[in-house]
Amino acid sequence: MPRRPDLTGWNRLLSTIQDRREELGNPSTLWYRGVTSESYQLIPSLIRIPNGLEKEPLLFRKYIQVASRVLEPRANDWEYLFDMQHHYLPTRLLDWTEVLGVALYFALLSDPSEYPAIYILNPIKLNNMSQREGVFGDYSSLDYKELYWHNRPTMPMLPIAVEPPYQNQRIHGQRGKFTIHGNDPHPLEVIAPTCIAKVMIDREAREGAKEFLQLSGIDEFSMFPDIVGMVPFLKRIVGI
Repeated sequence: MPRRPDLTGWNRLLSTIQDRREELGNPSTLWYRGVTSESYQLIPSLIRIPNGLEKEPLLFRKYIQVASRVLEPRANDWEYLFDMQHHYLPTRLLDWTEVLGVALYFALLSDPSEYPAIYILNPIKLNNMSQREGVFGDYSSLDYKELYWHNRPTMPMLPIAVEPPYQNQRIHGQRGKFTIHGNDPHPLEVIAPTCIAKVMIDREAREGAKEFLQLSGIDEFSMFPDIVGMVPFLKRIVGI
């Protein structure tokens, strides 16, 4: 009978995550983000690009113009924004999930020489900093372009936690959530340190974490339930 991997490191990881949850106020709602390197900062891709915020309106308009040939029309600009993130275009968004296993999957895509990590977010507390109650999800109440391009009624400087509709298979499969940044270029963990915690995944925890993902059915195809995820999934189970 094959020897099971030592889960001591895995159990310690779970205990540390629980400790961080308590430090964040033990909220009923927590979001997670897996990163492949502990040095990764929570800065959206658009803000990482030189003059990215200035280029956003043109990129947005061109995306809608081109995507209209291959995608069904969306209900509002927010849904186009979520599609842009889905297709790896630079946006103000950072991906989160309400499922720890999903964050672990992305963290463990790291190179073996790296130290992956899990960021933990209290989204309710983050939005309270902007005098918002709960997680933002009423997209009919705010016009994206008016708010973020024309700063009307005002530019939200603080990031906001938003809950998207499950408009595509990946957002649904990954139980996706987002934070959206304003014009402050600093990382989320610097802007709102009391809302964020980070947990390193040391080497002793990785085998136990991988076993957990296998037992939970979290794999390429569950994370990417389309042709992109199906191909590596089939190659892996066939052994080619």
